[in-house]
Amino acid sequence: KKQFSLYSNRTGIKGQIFFGDVNHKIIETNNYVFTTELKVKGDKNVWDVQFSHIFIGDIKNRNYLSNSNGAYISTTTKYIQVPLNDFEFIVEKYVQKLLDDKDCAIAPYGRHSISCQCEAKDKMGNITLIIQGHKYVFNGGDLLYKSTELCTFGIIVNEKSYDWILGVTFLWKYYTAFDYENSKIVIYSQEPLEEYKVKNVILINCMMYIANTFICIGLIVLRIYLIMNRKKDMNYNYYKEIFTNI
Repeated sequence: KKQFSLYSNRTGIKGQIFFGDVNHKIIETNNYVFTTELKVKGDKNVWDVQFSHIFIGDIKNRNYLSNSNGAYISTTTKYIQVPLNDFEFIVEKYVQKLLDDKDCAIAPYGRHSISCQCEAKDKMGNITLIIQGHKYVFNGGDLLYKSTELCTFGIIVNEKSYDWILGVTFLWKYYTAFDYENSKIVIYSQEPLEEYKVKNVILINCMMYIANTFICIGLIVLRIYLIMNRKKDMNYNYYKEIFTNI
């Protein structure tokens, strides 16, 4: 088979790249029993997938970061790399309180890298990526990993482009198979990835836009009506005064 699979973990056990198939022993041992397929678009040499939304915190609050973006899944990149504007938004909505409380700090060797006390993972919320209709949820424990005596935040700035690059920080939560022959990536997970109905969000946004448009038109019509009535009243009072004086 023209594929390879990747096992990257955080337990201290070495990861593994398996060529030609998946390693069924790793899948069974780690209980990766659920699969989700991602279609790859564009050049087969680049694992380019489309995601629709990125949520910081509670999805119900609709505090989302990006809309209709693409991402490259990379086995050679350690972190999740994001454009500068998105990184600043993540810092503001996700990390800023930890920075204020001194649980995290901007690393001295680069303004776009963050180090945290490892215990800070319990104070972090969720970051959810919606990729081709499924939720990929990451909490503080997924995004912080021990480097020295501190933990490193696994999201940094992509200094070279405006793309999202989903590196090992994204991959180590799953067992991943890269299928060249069928232009797809198969994600093996320990829990089923919850579906997210993106079309419903688009429909709701369209309905809200239409409703707001009708409200604006109604307000304009009401304004015109009031102005015209005011002119009629002014004309009536003007002619009434003339006829009264005759």
